[in-house]
Amino acid sequence: MQINIKDNVKELHFLDYWKIIKKRKDVVFAAFFIIVMTTTVWTFVQTPVYMSSTRLLVEKQRPEINIFNNQQVFETYDPYYYQTQYEIIQSKTVLKEVIQQLDLQTKLSGREGELLELEKTLELLRENIEVQQYRNTNILEVIVYNKNRFLAADIANAIAEAYQEQRLSVRKKEVSDAVEKLRDELHKTREKLNESEIALEEIKKRKI
Repeated sequence: MQINIKDNVKELHFLDYWKIIKKRKDVVFAAFFIIVMTTTVWTFVQTPVYMSSTRLLVEKQRPEINIFNNQQVFETYDPYYYQTQYEIIQSKTVLKEVIQQLDLQTKLSGREGELLELEKTLELLRENIEVQQYRNTNILEVIVYNKNRFLAADIANAIAEAYQEQRLSVRKKEVSDAVEKLRDELHKTREKLNESEIALEEIKKRKI
């Protein structure tokens, strides 16, 4: 008996709601119409934002070149390696090259003829850049958002080029340092060889 009473109460509640809706159907439909129209107008008024992306194969570079050590170097897992690359891609060194190459201090200002400060341009650029690892691979995806789809693509490509140039520059410096060490070692070896030859000549003279 108690169960039937509860069921009746629930049914009455539903019927009460339905009666209210029927009585206020004009208001409900008007509110629904206003929401739909507002959403539609807002969608059309908003300037579309385009997304462009580029992917980079990022292989971990070997440790510092050691010419005089013939032992095999085993690569160790570094959980922070890709996070470090994210930071490098969005670093001032890389993005400054992109800004200068594409004249972004002017193009990101939003006003014709206005020139943004470098720090403000960097801030705007970083806000519209997303870097992520692509499907647990050694590929990084750089995503750029901009109201101009062509500029978004140019920025994405320019970031990839500047990042690769930065990595190449670091590698060239490592090789240059290694060559300089080799020259130093050769110079020291020649000095030791000269000293040995002199000592040998002295020994020969004494024996004579």
